[in-house]
Amino acid sequence: MEADDLSTLIKYWKRSIKIMEQGNTKTKNSVPDDELTSKANVWSAAFNTINDAILILDSKQCVVQANRTSEVLFQLPVAEMIGKSCWEVVKCNNDRIKGCPCLRSEKSHARENMELNHNDGWLQVIVDPILESNGHYDGAVHIYRDITTSRQTEKALRESEYKYHALFEKMLNGCALHEIICDENGKPVDYRFLDVNPAFESITGFKADVLIGKTALEIFPDTDPFLIETYGRVAITGEPVSFDFVSKYTGHHFVITAYQPEERQFACIFESITEKDQAEEELKKSEEKYKEIVEGTDDLIIQVDHSGKITFANYMANKIFGLPQEDIIGMHISKCIHPDDKDRTRRLVDESVEKNATGLTFENRQVSVTGEIRHLLWTSNFHYDSHGNLVDVTSIARDITMRRKMEEELKRAHDVLEQRVGERTQELQKVNEDLQDKTKSLEELNTALKILLERREIDKEENSEKILLNVKELLIPYVNKLKNGPLSESQRNYIGLVESGLQEIVSPFAQRLTSRYMHITPRELQVGNFVKDGRTSKEIADILNTTERTIVAHRANLRKKLGLDKKSNLRTYLLSLQKP
Repeated sequence: MEADDLSTLIKYWKRSIKIMEQGNTKTKNSVPDDELTSKANVWSAAFNTINDAILILDSKQCVVQANRTSEVLFQLPVAEMIGKSCWEVVKCNNDRIKGCPCLRSEKSHARENMELNHNDGWLQVIVDPILESNGHYDGAVHIYRDITTSRQTEKALRESEYKYHALFEKMLNGCALHEIICDENGKPVDYRFLDVNPAFESITGFKADVLIGKTALEIFPDTDPFLIETYGRVAITGEPVSFDFVSKYTGHHFVITAYQPEERQFACIFESITEKDQAEEELKKSEEKYKEIVEGTDDLIIQVDHSGKITFANYMANKIFGLPQEDIIGMHISKCIHPDDKDRTRRLVDESVEKNATGLTFENRQVSVTGEIRHLLWTSNFHYDSHGNLVDVTSIARDITMRRKMEEELKRAHDVLEQRVGERTQELQKVNEDLQDKTKSLEELNTALKILLERREIDKEENSEKILLNVKELLIPYVNKLKNGPLSESQRNYIGLVESGLQEIVSPFAQRLTSRYMHITPRELQVGNFVKDGRTSKEIADILNTTERTIVAHRANLRKKLGLDKKSNLRTYLLSLQKP
């Protein structure tokens, strides 16, 4: 029963009750008591069988009647509800609910409704005012409908729609929804885009706002008729299909799956296998390259199962084992190991497997069927299952026979060299002993020479002192006597030169200057002595009977030999040499 019908029924029922309460007052339009009672009983029965909870309120919002469903919903008998306010019954407290529809209905004189959270569920509350004939508010009819299930359903539907939308939007495959378009004979002739996801936009290069609402022939005028026919069959019959298709617009290769979501509609999922094709092509190239590397390498490459039987071998196996390929596959790996190396090789492999090691590097010798012995350097990788059991072993072996021969030759050469070095060392030791004896003799001779040189220096100093003493004692006194005698001017000059020369011999200045600068000439020594005494270049030239220009040249040579720059004073430097 709808709420409008229910409200009308209750209003009529309430007026009938009022008439019955007023007694048996007769009017010309009065309805007989029995008839009123009968109708009231019918309406009361209908009132109590309704699945919605109903409260009838007076003008003060107090309950005057309630049906049986309200007892179940509010967990109160009808008798306890009578006289209580509606909010006390519904909320079981002493306060109105916020936005009470009863108050709003009293003001608006119209139907008001709201949704109310009640006991972990939800109620739809519908309030219809009961108005007297003069329009005055006389109460209200409260209808409470349990919408918990419907809200849960709506929530589940929203979540489902959200998940569908998220899947639709985020899926990597292109997806599009269409409706089929048929001619007057029911033959599919076109289809219209209803929705597309971003992946479909990326695949086609068309945005959704361009596609949605347009037909395939509007967007792609030369659409393959095969597609229209196939999609039409899916939309009409509901039979899904899946097929390969290469787009002539983009060159992409797709697996298209089409199904019917609703009558005369079809949805398509486009799985691009272009990258898969490219990957397969790359894999094929990689396999060819791998095969070329494996077969072209000079290393032996084999794979053996957990029992030691060879399951794969490259062409180098034929060269090393001396057997054809068909005889190598299935052969036990130990067959061609040198007898002296079998136990050690087996022990190394068993220890590695016992430790669940993933790799092992070792050397051993292989003996071909023709008896040729080769030294191999092995690098093995062990593969295990989830329980730690050995599955197979992949090994790469490098032929190091030549290296081993070279090492042996090198060792023999090294031994010979060691022997020769030993012999040469003994010879050098003998020579060294002889040199030590000679060195000792030279040291003794050197000591004697040193003593002689020291004696010579002492004698030299003694001779110098004797010469200086003789000059002072024997020569200078006679020079002084000559100076005091009658001499001409030129004779006096010559005597002055002799005296000056003798003074230079015995002076500390001359000794220091000549001892420090052995390359100074006697004439430069004379000029330096005059400069020291403060004589000018002209005066020195007159004394030495030469030109002033020559004296200037001697002074320049002195400065150069003494290492003096232009700013240094020659006389000052020469005076410093005179100081003890």
